[in-house]
Amino acid sequence: GFSLGPSDRALVSPVMRMLTIHAAGGTAMMRAVVDAVRERAAELGGTAPLVFAVTVLTSLDNDDTAEILRRAALAREAECDGVVCAAAEVPAVKANLGEEFLTLVPGIRPAGAERGDQRRTATAAEAVANGADYLVVGRPILEAHDRRAAAKALLDAL
Repeated sequence: GFSLGPSDRALVSPVMRMLTIHAAGGTAMMRAVVDAVRERAAELGGTAPLVFAVTVLTSLDNDDTAEILRRAALAREAECDGVVCAAAEVPAVKANLGEEFLTLVPGIRPAGAERGDQRRTATAAEAVANGADYLVVGRPILEAHDRRAAAKALLDAL
């Protein structure tokens, strides 16, 4: 089983809103995490963070939609709130698992930007147009000379 202890107060802090686990761990593992997170949050009198299962890392070239959907279905069965997937996979996830099943999309890059180690990237506008619920933007902002301007440019592109 999976358990959380007294030092897990961060699970209900205002800072932690989401956490990710790997769908490759299987339904039982994912369900154990979801149950433990919810139980501990209830014990502490707070709101549990959303639990997202990683389907296939966006740094990989894997575009096997059937495998991604299989892992997403396991995550939904385990009562995860959603999955981490590439922007191009969002329409299939939503069509097969429902609009309420959340998608968290990494690999967001401004138009024309270097992909770095990411293989399956998209612009923020492309990800939102595909139905993404949440976007992960790291390096395009963190590595920018002017982080505020980089963040504003991404938001303006929406």
